[in-house]
Amino acid sequence: MKRKQLLTATLLTAGILLLLNLLAREYSLRLDFTADQRYTLSKVTKDILKDLNNPVTVTVYFSDNLPPQLSKVRRDFEDMLREYARRSGGNLVYEFISPGDDPAIEQKAMQSGISPIEISVREKDQLKKQKAYMGAVIHKGEQKEVIPVIAGTTYRIRFVVEH
Repeated sequence: MKRKQLLTATLLTAGILLLLNLLAREYSLRLDFTADQRYTLSKVTKDILKDLNNPVTVTVYFSDNLPPQLSKVRRDFEDMLREYARRSGGNLVYEFISPGDDPAIEQKAMQSGISPIEISVREKDQLKKQKAYMGAVIHKGEQKEVIPVIAGTTYRIRFVVEH
């Protein structure tokens, strides 16, 4: 009898966890405990995103295999774009492209206004210079804005979205 109860409880718990996971994918809850509320969208930003009538496309050129502090910049920027996309009702679309060693993608990034930067990477007690892309191009119709280097924790995609 106890074995049957244990199996039922295990299956019920697994089912609840699966349901919570599915709901979490659909409805994100984001709490901002930072003193300056850096991860909280302002009412103005929310209204602009909600009122978008035309699609806005963000193409982000970001290298892979970056040091942890730069990988965090990418995650933060991607989280922000995900939030923007969710609040825009599908009118903000983004993609991340890693130029890697592909000259065609590097050329496209540079033609768009994104130049590589040189970063220092420590590997096995050696300091090594590495080329990295960390920029974005934002399009809305014929309008375009370039963020040549994404750095820090605050980003504003205001330009075209407001007009």
